[in-house]
Order: sequence, then structure tokens, then C-alpha cells
Amino acid sequence: MPVRAWLPVKCDLLEAIYAMPEVAALITTRPRGYIHLVVAILQERYLLAFGHLRPAETDEQFLTRQSLYTSAAGHRNLRPLPAESHTEWLLRRLQAEERIYRWVRYQFQSVARRGVQEKEGV
Repeated sequence: MPVRAWLPVKCDLLEAIYAMPEVAALITTRPRGYIHLVVAILQERYLLAFGHLRPAETDEQFLTRQSLYTSAAGHRNLRPLPAESHTEWLLRRLQAEERIYRWVRYQFQSVARRGVQEKEGV
């Protein structure tokens, strides 16, 4: 079973930053390289919040994450996350920009697929 792309707390942070007026202004005006500007803002704030070694997942955090999986197979295969090693932490920091870039691209593609007009509020 594939691992979820983002832990809920990290996804919540990305969504909150993405909704900020500073980011919304870039998305609305679309200056040259605006996607990379949005990614830079998200990456900076993400690393401020999650740039440290992740401790082992608590029982409460595990149960919250487990509740996101609706299938029995998802529950059965899920394990609590162990504490992050220094090597894993370095790898996560190196991959942060690319992962955030893909998340931002997905947000734009989702809006395009749904045909949502942000300016008109449809």
C-alpha cells in the first residue's frame, strides 16, 4: 500500500499558506515565474515549521492518521511512524522543494479540471 503523500498536519499547513493573501496575489496576477515564487514561500514556511527531526508518532497522532484510511486493508497495513533518523531528515529537506512544487501543480490542475473560476466565485 502506498504511503500518503503528506501527513495531515503538513497538508493543513500547506493549505493555510496557499490561502494567504500574499500567495493569492501571486496566483491572481501571475507574474513571470509565479509558480516558483509560490513554491519558495511554501517551502520557506514549511521548513520553518517542519525543518527539525520528526519525533516518533504518538498514539493519538497515529489514530488520527489511521482514521483517514477508510478500507480495512489500509488500517491493517498502517504502522506508527518511528522517530526520523538524521539521514531521513536530510533526505526530506532535500526533497521538500520538489514535493511542494508537485503539490502546487496539483492545486492548479485540480482547479482547471473542475473548471472553477476563482475570480467569479463559481
